[in-house]
Amino acid sequence: MIWAICMVMGTSFVVLLYLQMQYARSIEDMRRRQFDVSVFRSLDQASRDMERMETAHYLQEVVSMHNDSLGMRPFLDNTMRNRVLKFQQQVANAYLYEQSVLDEASAVLACTPLMQEEFQAQTRTPVANITNGYDEEDFAGPAPEGDGHFNITHTGLFAADGNPLTLWKVLGEMKAEDPAFREALRLRLVGKVDREILESIGSA
Repeated sequence: MIWAICMVMGTSFVVLLYLQMQYARSIEDMRRRQFDVSVFRSLDQASRDMERMETAHYLQEVVSMHNDSLGMRPFLDNTMRNRVLKFQQQVANAYLYEQSVLDEASAVLACTPLMQEEFQAQTRTPVANITNGYDEEDFAGPAPEGDGHFNITHTGLFAADGNPLTLWKVLGEMKAEDPAFREALRLRLVGKVDREILESIGSA
């Protein structure tokens, strides 16, 4: 009977010792993985910081060389010199912050195919295109009555690369041929409009 009890106690001791060793090994593996992850994150952050610093330095050199090539620097007073330095910093920060967002985001959304191509060329982050639209519920009521004019409205940013030269040409020809259309035409541009577009409209 005593031998049986001793065997049970010995077996229990060996099992407990084995479980304790397994637990200690698991703790050691977990600490090693945490250490590896911490080192990887630290190295990755250090690499990103170095890239940003080098990029900022490069951009400042480019802007400085550009100013020197124009012969501006010898003639700058203190106020203008401060503005140039501030401009250099703004350019560097804008590029760095935008690049950081593109690289660290899980995904990037663009509202035009051109913007999608530009963003995708700058980062390996997936860039999807979802064009602007409207909520059909906003137009569920009765149609508004016309004001008697032929209205063309553009809202939002109207950049030079989206200048519809053919449209302005056709509208100009229709105005010249039809006085009634000339009186009825109303062109509304809501938002930031590039000067080149306004000049195209004026010369159409």
